[in-house]
Amino acid sequence: MHGRPNLSLHPYPTVVHMLHDAVLRAPQAPAILDGERRLNYRELWQCVLGAAQWLAEHRVGHGDRVALVASNSLDCAVAFHAIHAARAQVVP
Repeated sequence: MHGRPNLSLHPYPTVVHMLHDAVLRAPQAPAILDGERRLNYRELWQCVLGAAQWLAEHRVGHGDRVALVASNSLDCAVAFHAIHAARAQVVP
């Protein structure tokens, strides 16, 4: 999964589409601030792609459900977007 996940299979924009569009519009703009941890949109996208690749390597994909139990944090946001980028569903 390099650059952009295959978004053409979606009939309408998803949160992954919106994040990718933000990367294209303003890659250096702040995306997430979590205490002292900060990511711009490009950095967030790279983290999301890495996590989505990890999910794919562990056979998580289209239609799978992934439980996400986490506090509201940068890591939670990355996991949330990565699960969607892998075309799976988040189960809170």
